[in-house]
Amino acid sequence: MKKEEGIPVSIFKTKLNPLEAITRYLKQKNKKNKEIAELLNKKPSAISRAHKNSKNKKFVIKKTKFCVPLSEFKKPKLSILETVVQYLRKNNHKFTEIARILDRNPKTIWTIQQRAKKKLREAKNNE
Repeated sequence: MKKEEGIPVSIFKTKLNPLEAITRYLKQKNKKNKEIAELLNKKPSAISRAHKNSKNKKFVIKKTKFCVPLSEFKKPKLSILETVVQYLRKNNHKFTEIARILDRNPKTIWTIQQRAKKKLREAKNNE
């Protein structure tokens, strides 16, 4: 069985917004806009815009031991960053550790997690 591709969380430490970062990363992996849109459950126009906006910004991929499986980003309703935080929390990482990994404030990580939990709860109730 082929190992699923993972997105290194270090790409979210750049000046790019999360959608720009993941789009730029996947474009460097020779993925087409339509394919990226399907993988991320986004519109191709959003992917195209994100890639265009990212071109003039510095983008460096640093080595990291933390990767999020690409399939995690297909979940409807969650933003890119909410997906990353949700995944890391599911894998027993503390808010402070996630904050350090993503170079964000722990309170910001907590807020992102709460927003994601609320969205998932609402989605489950609407089923």
